[in-house]
Amino acid sequence: MAKRPPNYRCVACNNRIANEAYYCKKCGALVDAAQAPEARKIDKSLITRYNRFVSMSPFSKISWGLLIALGAVSFTYFFGNLFHAESDNHSSKIWILRVENTYNPYTCSGAVCHVNLSFTNKSNQDQILTGSAFMEGPDGVLHGPGNPRNATGQIISYANLYCQKDFHILVKAHQKLSTVGVCVEGIHKGDLVKKVLILDSHKNVIVTNDLNIAVPMN
Repeated sequence: MAKRPPNYRCVACNNRIANEAYYCKKCGALVDAAQAPEARKIDKSLITRYNRFVSMSPFSKISWGLLIALGAVSFTYFFGNLFHAESDNHSSKIWILRVENTYNPYTCSGAVCHVNLSFTNKSNQDQILTGSAFMEGPDGVLHGPGNPRNATGQIISYANLYCQKDFHILVKAHQKLSTVGVCVEGIHKGDLVKKVLILDSHKNVIVTNDLNIAVPMN
């Protein structure tokens, strides 16, 4: 099916004009497509787009409807993930764990991937955060603290605690500890990291964060 030609408006007065129009009926400007193409512009108004959609064939309407629905679902899923990664997941009565820079949280080198986390003590008392950081891969397997020496290159970070392995940090009441750098091994490029977790020495969950963001391929 041939692509429908666009609708046009007069540049001078913004009046809608026919595709074959020679002069604008409202202001009299020359709008002929051959002689004055710069005098006409594509009509991108909502009403025109709606009218074009209404006049489409049923097949075209269904196709566009599916594309719009798919886009809405993808939009909701992506920003839903960001919301979970940046907000309190109610996984702990004491701690809030957030992944910083959720649009691009990873810095990877070889088998080692680095992320920056922040912790907030929600309680009214000073607390000691004791545990280690893990990432849950697409298969549900936990990938534990990584050794930056196993990286194939240099991981650049501005974290306060770079590649922290075993946490034992005093966090005062209602204090937020920002930019705590952690490293894990075994997460591959393209893998979806479902969660970031802080586990104690018995592998019990202290606090977790639903990240659901894939490691970039580059």
